[in-house]
Amino acid sequence: MEKNQNTEEMTNPKMARVIPFRVKKQASSVAVRPHTGNLTKISQDRLQKGKELLEQEWAAIRAARQFLMELENELSAGAEVEAGELVFDEVLKMVRPAQGTGKKTAVSGV
Repeated sequence: MEKNQNTEEMTNPKMARVIPFRVKKQASSVAVRPHTGNLTKISQDRLQKGKELLEQEWAAIRAARQFLMELENELSAGAEVEAGELVFDEVLKMVRPAQGTGKKTAVSGV
């Protein structure tokens, strides 16, 4: 039996075809200041502010993950979500508004 060429290309990296692509340059979302000849220094206070903001972001992410893990553990142990405006979407792993005006039930994962 002959191997399908496409199958072999997928399993054998040496046979993989190189597909050319173009990288489209995206506009920067950061405003660029014109160079005036005088270089400024970024202060330690400004760097410290950036460090503090990152630490706050990491703490918020950590707290959100811990909260979602607790919800998942409770649901897997048989807890039910109280009917209301919010539901826990087990597929998306997030708390979200209930869909529709009259529908206020939790979405169960499949």
